[in-house]
Amino acid sequence: MEHVNVDNSVATLGRSTVLLGLCLVAVAPTVSIVTGFVFKAGLLAVLVFCITKVWIFGLPAFWHLKIEGKPFSWSPPKNGGWVVSFALGVGMMIAVIGAYLLLGETMIDKQTLLELLEPVGLTTPSQLAGAILFWVFVNSVLEEYVFRWFI
Repeated sequence: MEHVNVDNSVATLGRSTVLLGLCLVAVAPTVSIVTGFVFKAGLLAVLVFCITKVWIFGLPAFWHLKIEGKPFSWSPPKNGGWVVSFALGVGMMIAVIGAYLLLGETMIDKQTLLELLEPVGLTTPSQLAGAILFWVFVNSVLEEYVFRWFI
């Protein structure tokens, strides 16, 4: 039988403590989405979005260092994979642009999209480009950090 190395964090901390950490980090995106899309809170939604992003980054780091008592660590990629990652990213970009060019005009109502983007200030090309860069280079990495490492 093959031996599997299992992290003993759950055994050491207890299931309720681990569940608390999961709940604390999982609630942040929900709060952000509800504030932005359900309540359509405009500038408040942007502020809540920023606060929840800091929370999503800070809570796992705090948990790792203070609750679990583990040391700071850094594990840069050593086995490559950058070319494959870049190629997959370009491939997905081409697929999204292609889908929009083929179906975008018929499936996306411009007025509805404008009504969704206007309250959070994403109606100018420069603001939208900044938001896209944030989502691609910051938010996606943050999600990987939380969902692959913390959860």
